[in-house]
Order: sequence, then structure tokens, then C-alpha cells
Amino acid sequence: MIKVFGCSHSRVFKKVNLDNYIIDCENISGATLTGLPKRISTLDVKNRIIQYLKQNKPDFLVLKFGQVDIDLSYYYKIVVKGEKINKSEYIRNLINCYRKIIVELSEYIDKEKIIIFGINPPSLIDEQACYVYTARIINANFSNVLKSKIESIEERTSFSKLFNKNLEQMCFENDIKYTCVFDEVLNSDNVVSNRFTNNNDHHLKGIETDESHFEPTNQLFQDKLESVVFMNEKQR
Repeated sequence: MIKVFGCSHSRVFKKVNLDNYIIDCENISGATLTGLPKRISTLDVKNRIIQYLKQNKPDFLVLKFGQVDIDLSYYYKIVVKGEKINKSEYIRNLINCYRKIIVELSEYIDKEKIIIFGINPPSLIDEQACYVYTARIINANFSNVLKSKIESIEERTSFSKLFNKNLEQMCFENDIKYTCVFDEVLNSDNVVSNRFTNNNDHHLKGIETDESHFEPTNQLFQDKLESVVFMNEKQR
């Protein structure tokens, strides 16, 4: 059994198959890394994971969080809350949230069974599409402010890549398995390829809803998961 917990972007694991494994995915829309270590939070994600681990012994636990923090919460903080954010410090704080939750979960599952998936590149290519989607999600009534803060797809992609780089380093330092689907969906300009986005949703093509389907996206995630799982089996 492979158990997956993550934000809505983790629903892709409902669409993949691995030989000899059942994949059970619990995707929690709006789940953030900042809320993950909290004893009490609106979505209560940490306690949901712990309760599951108290009652079950999966072969692997996959965690996929951070997309909401980078794509949406960042703009909520600087636009709605008026915060001034240093991106590097913001990412360090997010990675520390992951570090804290791994320590807690290690009381219930062997650390070698935890797999962390990095976030995906931003999929809203043009700034207007990003503005429209973000404004709706974060309920921003400060349209001119938000419009002025929306960054180019190149800047947003670099932000996401920096998050993954820091996350991968943390996993390496703590002997946690890490992988991601990122470079595989970029074009020659190092931003998301039109093939993998509809440019109207911050999910990659095929991950927008449980019903949406795009086999190339599914295959990339299946290959990445398969590589980590079967590499672990060979090392036993």
C-alpha cells in the first residue's frame, strides 16, 4: 500500500498505477505547509495523517505539499495582509515546516518509508490568467495591487524551482526520499510547456479535477514514483 497525502495537486496519484501496490490518495484542497505542523489547524491535516498511521502500516507514505504556499498564499500575504516577504526566508520557513512534520511522523512510520514530492512548475502562463485565477482564490478585492504584484511566468517558475531545490537539500540532509515532476514539463524557454497546461488553472493539465485526465501527466508522475519505490526494493 502506498498512502498519499497532499494538497489538490496530489490527486494525480489517483490516476496512476504501480505493479504490486495499491495507491490510496487523500488530496486535501487548500492544504498548506504552514498549516501542517500546527497542533490545531482548519484542515487538521497533521492529525489526519497521524490517525491514519496509528491504524495502518503503509509500505510508503507520499507527501506532496507546498504548491498552495508558493502559488497562492504568497500573494495572499503580500496583497491581502500587506506583508513584506523575502522569498528566500519565506522558503526557509516552509522547508522548516516540512522538517517539523517529518520529525513528528517518524514516531509512527519509519523515515525510510517517507517519500516527498516537490511542487510542480506554475501552469498559468500569462500574467492576466494568473491574476484572474489568483484573485478568485484568495478573494482579493485589491485588484490593482494584485495586478501589480503578479510576476512573470519566468519569475514564478524560478520561485517554484528554488523551493524544490531547498526541499531536496533538506531531504538529502535528513535521509528522506525526494523526487518531483518539474523539468519534464518545461519547454525550451524553461517555463511550462503549452502541452501540459490549459492556462486557466494552477494545476497541470489532467490534474484540475478528479475527472480530468491527461495521460502524459499521469505517466510522468507514475514513472517518478515507480523509480523511487523500486529503487528502494533493489536496495533491500
